[in-house]
Amino acid sequence: GKVRFSTAHSASLKTGIQGGNTWLIGQNNRTLLNNQIRISVDITPKSDLYVNGTYRITDQSEDEAFARNSLFNDIESWNVAGGYGFGYSEKLRFFAQTSYGEQISSRLGRSWGWDTLGVSVGAEGEFTDKLTGTVQLGYQQQTSQITGNGGGTPTVTLELEQLLGRRTLLTLAYTRRNQVNIDAVSAASVSDSFRLNLSRALGNRQKWFASIFASLWQNDFPDIDRSDQALSLGTSLDYRIQEWMSAQLSYSYAGFSAQLPGWALGGIDYQVNQVSLSLSFGF
Repeated sequence: GKVRFSTAHSASLKTGIQGGNTWLIGQNNRTLLNNQIRISVDITPKSDLYVNGTYRITDQSEDEAFARNSLFNDIESWNVAGGYGFGYSEKLRFFAQTSYGEQISSRLGRSWGWDTLGVSVGAEGEFTDKLTGTVQLGYQQQTSQITGNGGGTPTVTLELEQLLGRRTLLTLAYTRRNQVNIDAVSAASVSDSFRLNLSRALGNRQKWFASIFASLWQNDFPDIDRSDQALSLGTSLDYRIQEWMSAQLSYSYAGFSAQLPGWALGGIDYQVNQVSLSLSFGF
């Protein structure tokens, strides 16, 4: 009763436009794998020690037609975080943690590695009767394994859910962190990601849900005078087939812009309209 263990895994096969460098390759295939494990041990009725582990892979297509021209890189990363949590009340918990990880990107037989060290504090649970989520603040240092150069940035993880009546839910998510990129592997960047989602249950059985969402993404490269932005707007309709199965039909518009002041092109802009049908299930 004092030890808790959880794990989550996902695999995705994707195709389409990537990146914002001087070349954009349509219909570039890639595989994404994401694995997470968490173990926590209660040391008192109100406090615990925990360890989180993550392992992620982005594997670009090995098709010769793509590999010969693509500027996109495979990325493999792992991170281990350990911390201490304290239950302020039955519904609110505070925590402090430190983390270390490695990110390796490779292309055409060459690889670049980055070491990442971070510390953070945060709170999670119910802040009010209708407001729940996680707030985490910290600092992250990233160092190149090849050159020894690096930089640090404050980090933020904000995930909040606000009930607006019995049927409506407003979700806010914001993250700020260091990032290794698929098309600029020798330079670190700082990424800011913001997403707002409004969802409402339809019908008395509450099996149908309609949502509208907006997201904004900013990625800055201090060392190579580059800045990327993306704005996305969309809507979705979900149907809960069973407690463990749901289907979703969605539409989204995304506008991407890369500002490259020192480059011949000066900048790159493109737009993506996407309609998707998905099926989700759990066990």
